[in-house]
Amino acid sequence: DGERRRAGMFALALAALGLLGVEVILRLRRSAASERAANERLEQANKALFREKERERELGELKSRFVSMTSHEFRTPLSVVLSSAELLEAYGERWSPAKKSDHYARIKSAISGMTVLLDSILIIGRSEAGKLDFSPAPLDIARYARNLIETFQATVTEKHSLQVDISGEFEGAWADEKLLNHVLMNLLSNAVKYSPAGGAVGFQLRREGDAAVFVVTDEGIGIP
Repeated sequence: DGERRRAGMFALALAALGLLGVEVILRLRRSAASERAANERLEQANKALFREKERERELGELKSRFVSMTSHEFRTPLSVVLSSAELLEAYGERWSPAKKSDHYARIKSAISGMTVLLDSILIIGRSEAGKLDFSPAPLDIARYARNLIETFQATVTEKHSLQVDISGEFEGAWADEKLLNHVLMNLLSNAVKYSPAGGAVGFQLRREGDAAVFVVTDEGIGIP
């Protein structure tokens, strides 16, 4: 009996040791799995951080290029204003009304161009600061587009032709006219600016389902 009890106790002890071993193995496995999961989360976080840094770097480069480009763009209208003002000051009394009017028109056009550039800078600044207002309201899209083209037509010289196609029903449309005007005027201005002499600039407004689609095309070098 004593030997059987000792054998039983020994067997129980072995079983306990076996269970303990199994528990230790399970804990080690769980620990290894948790470590792998933690490493994967860390790797994902590092990748996300890298992407964010790349995005910040690209935005920084974009800002630098934009500032450089805008500074260059300001030189031309400022030169026009300065030269016309100097000529009017020196020869205005001897010039005919038509010639003076021509130089006044040049000054007004140059100032208008600088105003557009300044608006672009302000809008980009507000957008990056998260303070760009978006205030959609009911808008007669077709009438808006015709007025926009009529205004823009006055700035297009005989070097380029403007082809307009406005078709479809747009009742019930909502849009932020100010932002829409900013976007489309920039697209149209660039289309004319970078199109070769004799090139055509296209402006199309059409309806696709519930969307009003604006399309601006040109025959220039294009952008990526």
